[in-house]
Amino acid sequence: MELEADLVHLKGESYSLDAEGKMQNRDTSKVKIHRVDTLPNFEEGPYLSKHNGIYYLVYAAGFPESLAYATSSSATGPWKYQGIIMQPLPNTTTIHPAMFDFNGQTYLAYHSADLPGGGNYRRSVSLDRVYFNKDGTIKPIVRTSKK
Repeated sequence: MELEADLVHLKGESYSLDAEGKMQNRDTSKVKIHRVDTLPNFEEGPYLSKHNGIYYLVYAAGFPESLAYATSSSATGPWKYQGIIMQPLPNTTTIHPAMFDFNGQTYLAYHSADLPGGGNYRRSVSLDRVYFNKDGTIKPIVRTSKK
């Protein structure tokens, strides 16, 4: 769904404010929801970004989770499934992604259980470079590690 310019309220919702400025009587019946229900093994944690004119939806797939992605020419789809870019990780069943550009490079942030004591509920933030093929598809992520 789309947000209003304040990045807090949903486009199309109506509400009133009480004397303290808190939202009351919220009505979301006119909010347009863009469902993503055609992607294989869609589990949770979607992240939408745009790189070189292509929209990428990176998401946690299956359980234990791997990272999969789809592409589109629009932020609202339709989405073309492109495949898995990271297999499930050791010692944790979930991986939630974020893909972003910084200083001319694209990076994938995700959580792992790599630090001492890590596990399903003691997650670490991991970061790796993303490399693209000429057609805009993403090459499988090669995890870096401290050895």
